[in-house]
Amino acid sequence: MRILAVSDLHGNLSVADKIARSIKKQGFDLIAVCGDITSFGPVSLAEEILVRFADTDVPVFFVPGNCDPANLTDRISLKGVHSLHGSSREVYGIGFMGVGGSTVTPYSTITELSEETLWQLVERAYEGVSHLKEIVLISHSPPKKTKLDLTWLDNYAGSSSIRRFLESREINTLLCGHVHEGRGTDRMGKTLLVNVGPASRGSYADITLTAEGDTVAKLKYF
Repeated sequence: MRILAVSDLHGNLSVADKIARSIKKQGFDLIAVCGDITSFGPVSLAEEILVRFADTDVPVFFVPGNCDPANLTDRISLKGVHSLHGSSREVYGIGFMGVGGSTVTPYSTITELSEETLWQLVERAYEGVSHLKEIVLISHSPPKKTKLDLTWLDNYAGSSSIRRFLESREINTLLCGHVHEGRGTDRMGKTLLVNVGPASRGSYADITLTAEGDTVAKLKYF
């Protein structure tokens, strides 16, 4: 399975068009959107972006970011587009689960959650796919204290709950965004971590899930 993973579009419609064209030209099987589809809304803008992806007839899994409206998951109703915030789905025997929002930031963004709430959401999502051998976690926030959540101020901006979850569960792949300067890959035990970078600056990740259960991640630009 080949996945186009993006994050942090921040309402950029021209980038959304580039993503849709890439899906059609490059033969992706699924698109994972790791949050911050908008910059503080509105929901109608998120829908305008997601419908571009839905029109490619490729399944779209998304979670909200801290800059997306809190009710985004309830308001989006598009064929082939599924919110994974606190939930999960199975595709070809692979489990996809998700958690959106972020931990509390200094910037008072609109979908900030406590570590306890993030833990409850990610545990709830895991319940639906825990029986599967291969699981992909789509998260807005990276796990705390990795290469993927270190900000330009030398602070770790990731989630300790996401980190604790990965330390206690068998997860193959984590796809995330949120910390723009954390674009790259890292590893926690068995789990390959991928911060796909900000799509608003042309960044995305080309993810291949192999038949052997391995993940190959290539960081690219549109």
